[in-house]
Amino acid sequence: MAIASGCANRGLRDSALAEEQEYPDARGGFINSITFRDDGDGLRVFSRASWQGARPEMLNDDNTYVLESGRIGKHSYRIVTNHSAHDVIRWYTENQIPVQESIEFSGLVIPNLIEGFGFKPHVEFNIDIALGTRQSPLSLEAVSRLGDGPVRILITDSPFYAHPHDLAPGTFSKAVHEIAHLKYALQRTRLDSPDSSYRGAKNRINEESAATFLETCTKYRFYREYSKAGLEVPNFTLNLEYPWLPKLFPGILEGDFSPDSEKLRNLSPVNHSWERIAYAVLVLLAGDGVLDVHDEEAEGAFAEYCQAVTKGVPDYLSGEVWPHPGSSN
Repeated sequence: MAIASGCANRGLRDSALAEEQEYPDARGGFINSITFRDDGDGLRVFSRASWQGARPEMLNDDNTYVLESGRIGKHSYRIVTNHSAHDVIRWYTENQIPVQESIEFSGLVIPNLIEGFGFKPHVEFNIDIALGTRQSPLSLEAVSRLGDGPVRILITDSPFYAHPHDLAPGTFSKAVHEIAHLKYALQRTRLDSPDSSYRGAKNRINEESAATFLETCTKYRFYREYSKAGLEVPNFTLNLEYPWLPKLFPGILEGDFSPDSEKLRNLSPVNHSWERIAYAVLVLLAGDGVLDVHDEEAEGAFAEYCQAVTKGVPDYLSGEVWPHPGSSN
């Protein structure tokens, strides 16, 4: 019995959040997803990364070329691609030093974020980051069982960020998104929440919004560490003039969170609903439209909210910003 269906985390980027760009040949086309199934012997975790809707094949040494691997605290990671992905391999070879520098910061970010989810018993993760492009697509699947060794998290992305230092924040934030779904699924199970309620659009949108917000939390933590190390990084500057912002969230610019839930449910494609909810919450928290990565006081306030969302899912569609303690919705 499937107890939860996880995200469909598409390759969409908002330059206002991360100043990211892609080369024209790498635009769009990938989906990261995670599902869970209780087969009577425990929870199986299916982590999939697919380009252009292709059916994924099982991740193994025959269909991947390892660019980088290592440990992040108790967790491990690998950066892989296709053997034939010459454009990706060439890019990585040319940018290996700044990429490795950015991954070194993951040790200051990822273990603390995972610890914040409060998995009991403790869960270790093997994170596979599969780099691809439209010309060199990857469609892979990794399967693991909770409580039987590390849980495998697989995500795909294009490597062509504006700067190689952006690769680790961009990719590891997607991994945190998937880990959030595991946390929320386990939380629903412990609370005996009926599966039927989760399958409703409202709960799915709320949960996806929270997981998407945690992507921004991850990126912020990376850039905050970059700033403390003396690297030159921009603040997160938000666009407060998006026409959809006051239409979907009346009063948001005055500090009121009153989403138009009917309009949000009817957005197409559906992922626009949770992306825009996460953006609106960020606008609410930032106040003046700037999230300062150089300000310790700003970090504390933002980190408090990020920590809260690792513990539960707010009912965003009902106008709730903070989650109820111990609840997934």
